[in-house]
Amino acid sequence: MKTLYHRAKDDDFEELDIFNTIERLQEIADEIKFSDLVSLSSRQMGMVAELLWRIQRIKISPIDKSDFMGQA
Repeated sequence: MKTLYHRAKDDDFEELDIFNTIERLQEIADEIKFSDLVSLSSRQMGMVAELLWRIQRIKISPIDKSDFMGQA
């Protein structure tokens, strides 16, 4: 069984769609406090690794203004 850290290091997470990725990022961010960064537990280190992994792979396509405003 791999830890969260090893899963991030080995690129072993399932890529999610943009909405599920944002939801997962929010879950992780809610669990980690800024003060935790000074002295991370192994679980928190794994969660930070997953957070960074997901941020690096987030896929946001460019938005074309004409999609929302119609053709000018």
